Amino acid sequence: MDDYVVKIPGKKFYEQAGTAKAVDSNFLSFFNFKLLAGDPESALADPDLVVLTASIARKYFGNKNPIGKQLTIKLHKELNLRVSAVTEDAPLNSSLRYNLLVTLSRFNLYPAWQIDGVHFIRLAEKANPNALKGKMSTFINRYMSGLEIRPSRMYLLALKDLHVDSIHVRGAWWQDPRSVYLMTLSIGVALLLVVCCNYMSLATSQYLSRAGQVSIRKVLGASRSQLLLQFLTESILVALVAFALSIALSELMYPKFAELIFSNVGPKITSNPSMLLKLLLVSILVGIVAGSYPAFFLACLRPMEVFRKVSPITKKGVGFRQILVILQFSISILLMVNAVLAVKQFDHLNQLDLGYNKERVYLARIGYGNYTTDLAAVKNELQSHPGIRAVSAASYIPIDWETESRVIPEGATENESWTWNVYSVDNNFIDLLEMKIIRGISFRHNQPGSKSFIINQTAARHLPWDDPIGKRLSVGGKKGVIIGVVKDFHFRHIFFKKMPSVLYVGEDSLNYLYIKLEKSNALEPISYIKDRWDRLNPDLPFEYAALDEYYQRRYTFYKNLGVLISGIGTIAVIFSILGLIGLASYATRGRTKEIGIRKAHGATVSDILILFLVYFLRLIFLANLIALPMTYYAAKKLVEFSLPAFPMEVDIEILIYVCILTTIVAVASVLLQTYKAAVANPVDALRYE
Repeated sequence: MDDYVVKIPGKKFYEQAGTAKAVDSNFLSFFNFKLLAGDPESALADPDLVVLTASIARKYFGNKNPIGKQLTIKLHKELNLRVSAVTEDAPLNSSLRYNLLVTLSRFNLYPAWQIDGVHFIRLAEKANPNALKGKMSTFINRYMSGLEIRPSRMYLLALKDLHVDSIHVRGAWWQDPRSVYLMTLSIGVALLLVVCCNYMSLATSQYLSRAGQVSIRKVLGASRSQLLLQFLTESILVALVAFALSIALSELMYPKFAELIFSNVGPKITSNPSMLLKLLLVSILVGIVAGSYPAFFLACLRPMEVFRKVSPITKKGVGFRQILVILQFSISILLMVNAVLAVKQFDHLNQLDLGYNKERVYLARIGYGNYTTDLAAVKNELQSHPGIRAVSAASYIPIDWETESRVIPEGATENESWTWNVYSVDNNFIDLLEMKIIRGISFRHNQPGSKSFIINQTAARHLPWDDPIGKRLSVGGKKGVIIGVVKDFHFRHIFFKKMPSVLYVGEDSLNYLYIKLEKSNALEPISYIKDRWDRLNPDLPFEYAALDEYYQRRYTFYKNLGVLISGIGTIAVIFSILGLIGLASYATRGRTKEIGIRKAHGATVSDILILFLVYFLRLIFLANLIALPMTYYAAKKLVEFSLPAFPMEVDIEILIYVCILTTIVAVASVLLQTYKAAVANPVDALRYE
């Protein structure tokens, strides 16, 4: 369905297209949506019945029992319906979300409608879906050959695959979320890699205290495989404890996370047993990977060297742990830089030159379906208020306005046409939004009633004329003259690049009222409009929004995504610092005697600290050297992917600042860890030599 209005006594509500579904009478019994009231067998048995979700029932009727209550859906005609049942809200990750359900038989009232429908088929247990797919073409030829409009192909999709494998299906499921999944999966894998490296580094440092225990067990006959199994079991147990804690944290953080990304985040993990099992297996795998190096390190210790107080630190082992630290810091820098860029993107969006001024502009819905307000009467009434500068109208909102039509320039053939964005507006729309006329005149200065078009600069460059003013176009079958060229503007989603665009004065389907106020946040004109709305638009509820606020809400996802990635990047840096502390602890333990000898020969605390700082700064510098080009390339790709139409410049200063910040934090953590060894009494280190 298109956008529609729901009326109950004393109230009116706008509802978006797609929230009302026309379904078969057996829809509720076919699927397993839980009914809170009513009978699934009879809930849609009559064309005059309607089923509501729990949330929409509360919206319309509050805490009253909605069963038997009357409501009216106003679309192309009025549907007077009676509530027969209430269902639970569909889960956020469901492909079958709705607010209202009406029967398909209701569509017999409108034989001119073309309904894009989907058939759901429950196969027998032993049925072969692939065999059924092969019979689809035969079905079309046998039963649809006489239809004027027939499908070229029919698809058979498993319902569980509908959300992620329906890019070729027209309708509500036409989407391809794989790129989002790939991005989140990459971030998750990168963070897990940092965690594994961190665990290896810390565990190796702590396991040195167990060298004696391992050596005694070896002397008493323990095999290397037994020791490996013991230490891997320990790391797996740690991972399982972390898994349990993470599930508890996810339950606590779920509401905030859902609020942050305001998207279909799906049900809680605890309500999905298969997902829990997958995460459990991933946790076990992480435990094995993270515990593998410490386990092999301890299992390979030689008892004689341990009993003789020979340090188990080997050059090979030190090199591997250095690689872990470098890898951790490189990934952390990558995540932090992209987090900063994700946050900056929202500021970048607010500073874009979209070709129009959205400040002090308010929107209100004035038309839907076949219902259109008397625009002239509304404009005359509202413009009389001194706080209202101008009033205009258009068919949609200039943020996701993607209407297209066929454009044929004068002298071209049908085969030489283009598909351009086409916008239906009122005659003073361009002036209200302060769009800049580069050449020619605006609609306000044109002769009333004449068929005319205004094109943008991109469209002018596509046309074969040096001066398009006065030339003729055919736009969606409407023929007229180009009277002006306007500076490039962007009415589409910002993800899409600017396209050739045409504006024309629409005689109908002007669904949104545009009101330009004299001052920002002026409440008096809004109250004035509210007071007169029921008289001006008795069929419509009054719902308004500021255009600039609507724009910010529409793209707040970019800001929230930046906050989310910032949190992940911060966690990655913390883990990297912990890994560095582990390596510093390991290094100071292995060089205790060296420190004692140096101090016995006159080395000061600052000399010892500088010795370790030089060692670790070399690793951090190498991590920065590796991370900078990798991060710059990844950041460029992220910006190009998320905003291909308005890519933000990746400032090298951001990379440098992040590198400096991580270096300062790393140096501070190393100083804290090595200071204890630097101030220790050398007698304690050399007592048994």
